[in-house]
Amino acid sequence: MVISSSAAKVSCQNEQITVKDVERMKDTSVQIVYRTITESMWYCPRAEIKKIAEGLELTFIRVKNNKKQKVEHLRKILREGTKVWNVVTIPSNGEAFFIRNGKNLVKLLREEGN
Repeated sequence: MVISSSAAKVSCQNEQITVKDVERMKDTSVQIVYRTITESMWYCPRAEIKKIAEGLELTFIRVKNNKKQKVEHLRKILREGTKVWNVVTIPSNGEAFFIRNGKNLVKLLREEGN
Protein backbone atom coordinates (compact mmCIF):
# COMPACT_ATOMS: atom_id res chain seq x y z
CA MET A 1 0.00 0.00 0.00
CA VAL A 2 2.27 2.67 -1.29
CA ILE A 3 0.03 5.32 -2.87
CA SER A 4 0.20 8.87 -1.50
CA SER A 5 -2.41 11.49 -2.30
CA SER A 6 -1.50 14.55 -0.20
CA ALA A 7 0.53 15.70 2.78
CA ALA A 8 -2.55 15.41 5.01
CA LYS A 9 -3.55 11.92 3.85
CA VAL A 10 -1.27 9.00 2.95
CA SER A 11 -1.65 5.28 2.69
CA CYS A 12 0.05 3.05 5.22
CA GLN A 13 3.07 1.08 4.09
CA ASN A 14 3.01 -2.73 4.57
CA GLU A 15 5.52 -2.58 7.43
CA GLN A 16 3.15 -0.21 9.27
CA ILE A 17 0.17 -2.61 9.22
CA THR A 18 -0.43 -5.86 11.06
CA VAL A 19 -3.49 -7.71 9.74
CA LYS A 20 -4.74 -10.11 12.40
CA ASP A 21 -7.86 -11.48 10.73
CA VAL A 22 -9.84 -11.23 7.49
CA GLU A 23 -13.27 -12.84 7.60
CA ARG A 24 -16.24 -12.93 5.25
CA MET A 25 -19.45 -12.38 7.20
CA LYS A 26 -22.81 -14.08 6.55
CA ASP A 27 -24.05 -11.03 4.58
CA THR A 28 -20.87 -11.32 2.34
CA SER A 29 -19.32 -8.17 3.81
CA VAL A 30 -15.67 -8.56 4.87
CA GLN A 31 -14.40 -7.75 8.34
CA ILE A 32 -10.70 -6.94 8.69
CA VAL A 33 -8.96 -6.70 12.07
CA TYR A 34 -5.70 -4.76 11.88
CA ARG A 35 -3.27 -2.60 13.81
CA THR A 36 -0.92 0.16 12.71
CA ILE A 37 2.33 1.31 14.22
CA THR A 38 1.89 3.85 17.01
CA GLU A 39 2.52 7.39 15.88
CA SER A 40 1.88 10.65 17.69
CA MET A 41 1.02 12.73 14.60
CA TRP A 42 -0.99 10.23 12.51
CA TYR A 43 -3.82 7.74 12.90
CA CYS A 44 -5.60 5.29 10.60
CA PRO A 45 -9.35 6.01 10.68
CA ARG A 46 -10.42 4.18 7.55
CA ALA A 47 -9.86 1.95 4.58
CA GLU A 48 -10.48 2.69 0.92
CA ILE A 49 -11.53 0.15 -1.69
CA LYS A 50 -10.74 0.17 -5.39
CA LYS A 51 -12.31 -2.28 -7.83
CA ILE A 52 -9.64 -4.07 -9.88
CA ALA A 53 -9.85 -6.94 -12.38
CA GLU A 54 -8.89 -9.50 -9.71
CA GLY A 55 -11.47 -8.29 -7.13
CA LEU A 56 -11.16 -5.44 -4.61
CA GLU A 57 -7.95 -3.69 -3.57
CA LEU A 58 -7.84 -2.47 0.02
CA THR A 59 -5.78 0.53 1.13
CA PHE A 60 -5.53 1.66 4.75
CA ILE A 61 -5.45 5.45 4.96
CA ARG A 62 -3.72 7.37 7.70
CA VAL A 63 -4.26 11.05 8.39
CA LYS A 64 -2.79 13.72 10.64
CA ASN A 65 -4.41 13.81 14.08
CA ASN A 66 -5.59 17.38 13.59
CA LYS A 67 -7.46 16.68 10.32
CA LYS A 68 -11.14 15.74 10.11
CA GLN A 69 -11.75 13.19 7.39
CA LYS A 70 -14.73 12.00 5.41
CA VAL A 71 -14.86 8.32 6.23
CA GLU A 72 -16.47 5.77 3.94
CA HIS A 73 -15.40 2.60 5.76
CA LEU A 74 -14.93 3.75 9.35
CA ARG A 75 -12.82 1.75 11.77
CA LYS A 76 -14.07 0.54 15.12
CA ILE A 77 -11.86 -0.25 18.11
CA LEU A 78 -11.47 -3.79 19.49
CA ARG A 79 -9.63 -4.22 22.80
CA GLU A 80 -8.02 -7.54 23.73
CA GLY A 81 -6.33 -7.15 27.08
CA THR A 82 -3.60 -4.57 26.57
CA LYS A 83 -3.75 -4.73 22.76
CA VAL A 84 -5.93 -2.39 20.73
CA TRP A 85 -7.02 -3.44 17.23
CA ASN A 86 -8.91 -1.59 14.51
CA VAL A 87 -11.84 -3.30 12.84
CA VAL A 88 -13.23 -2.22 9.48
CA THR A 89 -16.17 -3.84 7.69
CA ILE A 90 -16.29 -3.53 3.90
CA PRO A 91 -19.40 -4.28 1.82
CA SER A 92 -18.73 -7.04 -0.68
CA ASN A 93 -20.47 -9.16 -3.29
CA GLY A 94 -18.12 -12.05 -2.63
CA GLU A 95 -15.09 -10.61 -4.44
CA ALA A 96 -11.52 -11.54 -3.58
CA PHE A 97 -9.68 -8.95 -1.42
CA PHE A 98 -6.11 -7.81 -2.04
CA ILE A 99 -3.56 -5.38 -0.64
CA ARG A 100 -0.56 -4.09 -2.57
CA ASN A 101 3.01 -4.92 -1.56
CA GLY A 102 5.02 -2.56 -3.76
CA LYS A 103 3.87 -3.48 -7.27
CA ASN A 104 2.59 -6.94 -6.27
CA LEU A 105 -0.94 -7.77 -5.18
CA VAL A 106 -1.24 -9.95 -2.09
CA LYS A 107 -4.49 -11.87 -1.66
CA LEU A 108 -6.11 -11.41 1.76
CA LEU A 109 -9.30 -13.35 1.01
CA ARG A 110 -10.30 -15.52 -1.91
CA GLU A 111 -13.46 -15.00 -3.93
CA GLU A 112 -16.53 -16.53 -2.31
CA GLY A 113 -17.34 -19.95 -3.74
CA ASN A 114 -13.76 -20.64 -4.88
